[in-house]
Amino acid sequence: MKKMPVVAGLLALTAFLATARTGECAPPTWSIQRLSAVVTAGVAQFDVSESPTVNAFLPGLGISYSLTSTMSLIGSYEREFPRKLSIGMVGARFHVLDVGQGDVGFGVNLVAYGDEGRKFLNLRKETSWDASLNGAWPASRYKNGAVCFWLVGSASYDPDNSLKVYRAGLRWQAIGGAPGR
Repeated sequence: MKKMPVVAGLLALTAFLATARTGECAPPTWSIQRLSAVVTAGVAQFDVSESPTVNAFLPGLGISYSLTSTMSLIGSYEREFPRKLSIGMVGARFHVLDVGQGDVGFGVNLVAYGDEGRKFLNLRKETSWDASLNGAWPASRYKNGAVCFWLVGSASYDPDNSLKVYRAGLRWQAIGGAPGR
């Protein structure tokens, strides 16, 4: 029952961010140009309250669809190989702040942890919700001005598993991404 205020707070924040500033940036039509596919590679630190902190290399694949200029739907899959941990995620990202050429956003995700790595980290629930703070800054651009490589970082918290995950790495924008962004 102690987790209910956290979940209620996440839902309230999600509702607020989903409705904030969407009138001025609603897409005129559904379009394939709003779709992005990415490949990520980076390091992660898993901090579980009952287990030692674990550092890992965490490659992944992701897809996103921009509903508005401030909200995207996402899906991703990451795999940590030595401990055989799989992380699947679907959720929403909300653009909060422009920082120079980069941006910072908030995310709410349904997360599934699989394989043997879940037991290694002593995760209680295989499927859970998390909240994340995400940042991305351009590292390299294509000739048309679209960003091809991003420096990315995030911090997420899963209250059901008392799990904090910190990520830092490089994201390749394989498909999608607006020029000048």
